[in-house]
Amino acid sequence: MDDIWNTHTILVNKKLQKENRKKALSEGEVIKKQTQTNNYKLDSHEESFTHKKVNKQISDMIREGRCTKGMKQKDLAGKLNVPAKTIVMYENGSIIPNNNLMGRIERVLGIKIRGKGL
Repeated sequence: MDDIWNTHTILVNKKLQKENRKKALSEGEVIKKQTQTNNYKLDSHEESFTHKKVNKQISDMIREGRCTKGMKQKDLAGKLNVPAKTIVMYENGSIIPNNNLMGRIERVLGIKIRGKGL
């Protein structure tokens, strides 16, 4: 079994801890420094916790839909009442998707970018 579950944390008063250390040193005992192996195991966890961004397929569909309607990014942003930078980020795939905004993009451009099959 892993050592993570077999360790215990003992909270000690700092003053009492110093007194015990002085007493141990005066008696000639060797004091070992405690290591924090549990923290190291948590820090070396290999999973990355990041949000999913708009994938390439969806960003291409938005770009193609906008171009077929003959709109510029600024025009689409005006119809959706969002900054033009938001449309740029959707088309670059560098933004976390907002389901509400994606629904409005679908309605304005007349395309389907959400749901099964994507």
